[in-house]
Amino acid sequence: MAWRRIAGTLVPAALVVALSYLPYLLASGSSVAGYLPGYLKEERYDGGGHRYAVLRLVVPDSWAPYAAIALLGLIVLYVLRYGDPDRPWRGALLVSGSLLLLFTPGYSWYALLVVALVAMDGGWEWLGAALSGAVAYVAGPSTPGSPGPPFYVAATLAVLIGGAARQYRRRRQHRQYRQHYEHRDPTQHRRHYEHRNPAQHARHYQHDHPRQHHAHDEPRLDRRSAARLPAASREDRAH
Repeated sequence: MAWRRIAGTLVPAALVVALSYLPYLLASGSSVAGYLPGYLKEERYDGGGHRYAVLRLVVPDSWAPYAAIALLGLIVLYVLRYGDPDRPWRGALLVSGSLLLLFTPGYSWYALLVVALVAMDGGWEWLGAALSGAVAYVAGPSTPGSPGPPFYVAATLAVLIGGAARQYRRRRQHRQYRQHYEHRDPTQHRRHYEHRNPAQHARHYQHDHPRQHHAHDEPRLDRRSAARLPAASREDRAH
C-alpha cells in the first residue's frame, strides 16, 4: 500500500515535468539542459578531480559516478518508504547530507540546506559534511593535495557512528518506555501506544503476544462441538 501511494505521487509528477519540457526539447534539442552538462564536466563529475572522494576509496574511479547515483536513489527510496511523515525534515536531511558525502562537491554553499535541516532535526554529525565543503573551497576545489577529501571521509565516518549511536539510544529509550508503562498499567500502555502508531503497535503486540493476538481470530466452540474434539486439541485450546 505504501509503494502504491509513493507511485501515485511520483509518477504523475514525473509525467508533468516531462510534458512541460517536451516542447523545449523538440525546439532546442540537447541545449534544453543549458549549462548543466558543461558545469558537470568542468567540475569533474565525470569521475576525475576530487569528486566522489569517499566512494573512490572502495570502488574504481570509473564506477564512482554510477555508484553515487545508485546509492542516492536507494536512500531516496528508503526515505519515501520508511521516513517519518511527522518529521519530514529528518528524511530531507538524510537525502541532502548523503548527496554531499557521495558527490563531495568543492563549494560550501551547497551545504546551506544541510545546516538549516540540522538546526531543525538536531543531527549535528551532519555538520561535518558542511565543514568539508568549506575546507575544499578555501583550499581550492581542484587543487592537488586538497584537504577536502580527507575531511569528507572523516565526515562520513562521523555520520555513520553518530547515526548508529542515535538509533541505539532511541531503541533503548523506547524499550525502557514500554517496560515502564507495561509494568504500571499494561492496558493503558497499549491504548497510548496504539494511538501514537496503530500499525507499529499491531506488529509489536503480535510479536510480543502471539497467542493472545491470534486468540481473537479463532472461532469459539460450544460445549457439544468441543466434546467431539480429541483430548489433546481440547488441552491446547484450554491453554
